[in-house]
Amino acid sequence: MRTVIVTKAPARKGRRRVEHVPPARLAEILPTLAPGDLLYLDLTAFTAVEARSRLKQLLARNALFVGVIDPKGTVEDVPS
Repeated sequence: MRTVIVTKAPARKGRRRVEHVPPARLAEILPTLAPGDLLYLDLTAFTAVEARSRLKQLLARNALFVGVIDPKGTVEDVPS
């Protein structure tokens, strides 16, 4: 299982199993993600419109686990 964070923030040392990917490379890495992989989307790396579009795109992939980094609390969590 891979864990990928799409963010503008620099990677922290010591997190060997977590990949940091800049937002510009999101389209490039999506095809490389396998079922069961975990992708976190840092909303501060996108405009509100871009974030909504990316979330819709990611949530359409059934076998991918998606997490959101939302320090501003802009996303309302709706139970599924």
